[in-house]
Amino acid sequence: MITQAGDDPKVAGLVYVAAYAPEAGQSANDASTPFGSTEGQKQIRMDSEKFATVTSEGMLEDIAQGLPMAERKLALAVQGQSYGPMFDEKLTVAAWKTKPSWAIISAKDRMLPPAMEESAAMKMDAMTTTLPTCHMVILEQPAKVAAVIDEANWPMHFCTRIVKPNSERHD
Repeated sequence: MITQAGDDPKVAGLVYVAAYAPEAGQSANDASTPFGSTEGQKQIRMDSEKFATVTSEGMLEDIAQGLPMAERKLALAVQGQSYGPMFDEKLTVAAWKTKPSWAIISAKDRMLPPAMEESAAMKMDAMTTTLPTCHMVILEQPAKVAAVIDEANWPMHFCTRIVKPNSERHD
């Protein structure tokens, strides 16, 4: 989603956190397929209306496995549904081709292939941070994720002030 939505002119940079980064003309599934199915992906179940959820095993052992058990159970209890076919929708633009990008790779991700995350980061020429985390890296290492987001924001904020010293501040 960030790859397509990031094309908005208001977006100055992109931060990918344990995420897909498809090319224009590719879907998320297209980007992931060459790397094989993960244990987490094997735990996705689709209902008759094509909404996807993850099994208990998938959430506890493949998506949130780096979190304390109480947090894993909470993630299972509050998981929302995703519309399954959206993962097959082809992108019309890849914003990372024209915007600075940062990537956080979850080395112990069992939902998305870490090799896919690494390959995408290299393809995007992203400033890359690899953390020994599960797919829910933002919950497992929130301070480190926030630091990368701050790092991504700093050059944009700094450049805006240097390039436009007389403009209004909107922070």
